[in-house]
Amino acid sequence: MSHLQQFPGMLTLEAGIVVRKLANALVVLSSTAEDWEIEVRISVSKACTSLCMWVHAMYKYYFVNKSVAPKKATLATAKEELAITEKALAEAKARMKELTNLQKGVGLTDRKYIQVKSKDMLNNIPQMDFQIGLVSGLADEKERWKSTVASLGLTISNVIGDVLISAGAVAYLTPFTDKYRRGLLKEWLVIVGEVGVPHTVKCTPVATLGDPVTIRKWQLEGLPRDFLSTENAVLVFNSTRWPLFIDPQRQANRWIRNMGKASGLAISKLTDRDLLRSLESAVRFGKQCLIENVGTELDPALDSVLQKQVFRQAGTNVIKIGDSIVPYNEDFRLYITTKLPNPHYTPEVSIKVMVVNFALVPSGLQDQLLALVVMEERPDLEEARGALIVSSAQMRHELKEIEDRILYRLSVSEGSPVDDIDLINTLEASKVKSEEIKVLTSDLEQPKFPLTHLMAQQTTTRSYRPRSETHSNETTGLKDQV
Repeated sequence: MSHLQQFPGMLTLEAGIVVRKLANALVVLSSTAEDWEIEVRISVSKACTSLCMWVHAMYKYYFVNKSVAPKKATLATAKEELAITEKALAEAKARMKELTNLQKGVGLTDRKYIQVKSKDMLNNIPQMDFQIGLVSGLADEKERWKSTVASLGLTISNVIGDVLISAGAVAYLTPFTDKYRRGLLKEWLVIVGEVGVPHTVKCTPVATLGDPVTIRKWQLEGLPRDFLSTENAVLVFNSTRWPLFIDPQRQANRWIRNMGKASGLAISKLTDRDLLRSLESAVRFGKQCLIENVGTELDPALDSVLQKQVFRQAGTNVIKIGDSIVPYNEDFRLYITTKLPNPHYTPEVSIKVMVVNFALVPSGLQDQLLALVVMEERPDLEEARGALIVSSAQMRHELKEIEDRILYRLSVSEGSPVDDIDLINTLEASKVKSEEIKVLTSDLEQPKFPLTHLMAQQTTTRSYRPRSETHSNETTGLKDQV
């Protein structure tokens, strides 16, 4: 106890401080008092032994507690973090439960959406069929339209010069002979090229204004097959004036009669008493009228018709013929022919009508004589050739009508073409018809029996050409003598 008196304030300190003080004191005592050991104190005093045991226990407790205290602090921190984590886990579980409930609702919504979508798809199947039909219908027209677009691109770039040449031909060429026409066209092309107007290299009025299908139709109706006759027909149907044909061989007369036979052609002469009445009927009902065998002068009563003096009356186009005012039908056409080989028309007459020189030229006479010789010598070949020409013309005409009908339906279609059932039906029908025509066209292009006959006809034609040239020269010589 004498040693404890060295630390008088120890009993009044806090427990932790006491323990620390005791530990320090024991360290000091262990180095200065060997009799402070428990074994030594047992033999001296039991009370002191208990106190010594307590001091030793506090001494050990101090060092144990010194090593455990940081771990306790770490444990407390870990418990705090665990509490925070458990709180976050509880919140996550609550959120997970909400998401699970939401997922169940979404799954139900998805099933309803799929049901509605499936129903919509079933309802849209007809529209999908229409789309497939539209694409399929247009696919067959793609290649032909592509080639047409390429051709039109070149035509558009040269349209100014080509139309200029053709307009000059319509206005000035028709009274002249073939040789003089070719010379004028050649000079015009040189002038157009010098001033830099774009045009086709070998521009002709037939190529610019003519339609191959229409020309073939005219030839089937009796138009001579030589180039001059074809050019005359093209220029006549692109003019605003009524034609007066110089037709000593009556070829134009026969062609006009055949062309107007189906529509009820009215045929008259200037000497007929009912000329004006027949003309009034043709004007009123839109028929074709042929006045044949005229001389060098025309009846002044025809001036209103020749000059197309149409005016409006009560909302209708009318024209005065003689003393009568007649409704004017736009389908009306007038043709005038003369058998005079070389008539002289005054300027007053020439500005009223389109004078057309339809007289035969040697080359045209050769072609026509050649056709007559072959027809007499080999009628079977001529018949086969005629059948092929008719079939080809009909098929080309039908193809053109199909293209025009498709383009018309596309142009007038309102909204989406997929919704235009009439357009799709038209495309489908046009596709079927186009396939049929293609099959027939391919058959004609194959070396089968009819074309074999046509080739034989061409060979025969070449063998007969010298004979036709001889007859042409004889006819020309007789004409010059007369």
